[in-house]
Amino acid sequence: MSLPESSDQPHSSEPPFDPTSWVGALGVMLVLDALLWVIRFVNAGDGYRLDRFGPRPWVVSGLEGVVAAPFLHASSAHLFANSALFVPLGWVVLL
Repeated sequence: MSLPESSDQPHSSEPPFDPTSWVGALGVMLVLDALLWVIRFVNAGDGYRLDRFGPRPWVVSGLEGVVAAPFLHASSAHLFANSALFVPLGWVVLL
């Protein structure tokens, strides 16, 4: 008994994921926004200990916080306000 050969080609009934399509670009932005919300809830549940990775003024080692700062938000209202523009503007940029 032989097993059928598997092919690396996607099934013809399922189109490949295209991040440059309208739906694909929106999906990418929604996943990125969901990641920001997960980080927000993890940070809040952990007593905001991730805030130590934010930028620190007047300290050279605080510059590494510039990379982490976009993922850290002061409150849920702050993240909601950012998400309201992040998703649609990022969607347009991806298109």
